[in-house]
This record gives sequence, C-alpha cells and structure tokens, in this order.
Amino acid sequence: MKRLSELLKLNPGFLIEAHGNGHSRYFAACGSKRKKIKITHSLFEYAKKADLFPVVNKHLNLVK
Repeated sequence: MKRLSELLKLNPGFLIEAHGNGHSRYFAACGSKRKKIKITHSLFEYAKKADLFPVVNKHLNLVK
C-alpha cells in the first residue's frame, strides 16, 4: 500500500515496525482480527511523524 488515503480508509488500530537481520517490514493492523497489511516505508514514516496511529515495534527473525 502506497497511499495515505487508502490507509485512512482501512482505519488501522496500530502500525507495526518489524525488524531483524538487517531488514525491516512495515504493516498496518486492520479490522477486528488485526489482519496485517504491508505498507511502504515512506507511508509508515509519514504516519508515524504525523502521529496518526500508535506504533508497535517487533523484533523478528526476518528471512528473505
């Protein structure tokens, strides 16, 4: 997902920054079951700086 308008329509409960092994992934947790939708780094940073949603950091073993 690359657009802020799309992200706002989904109304996520929080944003997730998952990182490990030198890689990072960014997700928005949406809906009652908190389905994770991948978002771009720039969209994550913009939403974080604007303080639109709470941010959760996760340390994971990310393997490509």
